[in-house]
Amino acid sequence: MANDNRTIDWILRVAVALQCAGYAWKVGVVGDSPLLGWLWEPRDVGGLALGETVGIRICQAVAVWLALATVSTLVSPSRLLLAGTLVFQIVYAAAAWQTHSGFPLDVTWLGRGPLRNAAEALVPYFPFASGAARIAAPLLLMLVHWSRMRKLLGVAIAPLTEWIARIAVALTFAAHGLEALSHHGGFLDMLIVATRNVLGLRLPEAVAQGLLTGIGLVDLAVAALLLVGRWRWVAMYMAAWGFATAAARLIVLDGYIGWYEFAVRSSHWALPLVLVLAWRLARPSTQVVQ
Repeated sequence: MANDNRTIDWILRVAVALQCAGYAWKVGVVGDSPLLGWLWEPRDVGGLALGETVGIRICQAVAVWLALATVSTLVSPSRLLLAGTLVFQIVYAAAAWQTHSGFPLDVTWLGRGPLRNAAEALVPYFPFASGAARIAAPLLLMLVHWSRMRKLLGVAIAPLTEWIARIAVALTFAAHGLEALSHHGGFLDMLIVATRNVLGLRLPEAVAQGLLTGIGLVDLAVAALLLVGRWRWVAMYMAAWGFATAAARLIVLDGYIGWYEFAVRSSHWALPLVLVLAWRLARPSTQVVQ
């Protein structure tokens, strides 16, 4: 059991380290992120109006912090650096929210009335849902790594930790499910290109749209199932699918882009995998610390 608990710790450490490395490269080297836009764009379009030069310097400083967190997380985790990465993930989602750089969900199909009004009010906050697993990853690592018992979920640890993981994964899968149901252009391209590169087949756009509809429905279903029960097969599916969709970036994107797009999505497979292992360790007679 001790070895299994160390495995849980290392899964989170590797995931957070990969995530930090990917964002360090994306923010500090490539400069392709909503964070930079938020820092230098005018206030009337949601930016902070700090200027491009200041924005670039801030992003480079953030990248250095994330690079240090990458090394520290693998060698000797630091509460300060991990807390900084948690703040970064929240700020990154806020930048996407303020600059409207997230996927614009179409809610017109809800017709008119209070339901559509509520949906339109929530859509701008979509980046927080799609990035929930990434936001939660460093927090979960802190809760697990410095736990006295070094155990997770049903094995002598507060239920709060389990629910953070379950809610974060469910939100991320639900958000991606809604994007798939909306036939996100990026998802369509990835599906078509991946089919061609892996199978050598030409996938018609209409077929790709049908597949995305099915994928979206499954994503929403497993997100709901994760919240209502402790089914390991649900978490196992989510871990496998989260890894597959992250790894797809390595197949469809150029190498210098694909690697960091894969890395920043490490929590999409790592958090469900942690749930799989934690629920395997759990026993019906286990007393959970309140």
